[in-house]
Amino acid sequence: KLRKYMVVCSVNGADVKGLGFGVVHEMVTTDERPITLGFRTPSSGQKTVVWHTWHQPGPLKLKLTDRLKLMNDEFHQLSMDMLSSPRGSPERTRIKRELDSLDEWVGRTSSQRQGRQQN
Repeated sequence: KLRKYMVVCSVNGADVKGLGFGVVHEMVTTDERPITLGFRTPSSGQKTVVWHTWHQPGPLKLKLTDRLKLMNDEFHQLSMDMLSSPRGSPERTRIKRELDSLDEWVGRTSSQRQGRQQN
């Protein structure tokens, strides 16, 4: 089952790891059918891949988003949630841990992207 935050890892058998968002977006939005996409959750590595094949012409009805933009949007929403929660509350503590974790992921993803752009 496809879920929010899943990452496209394969298009018609081609590994898309390390390719830019624009390149993958072009590959996915082709009119060619059938098209088979592999998806994984960011935390699963390459172990668990969910495969789906579209046979019918037309849009795939997927919302593709650049991973860094998505993480920044989530970071912003969590920041707003934290600011509106009472100081010292368990909820604020939980949100702070999530923000710290997400901040680490954003930093790591940004560094990886910068490294790929320099190569």
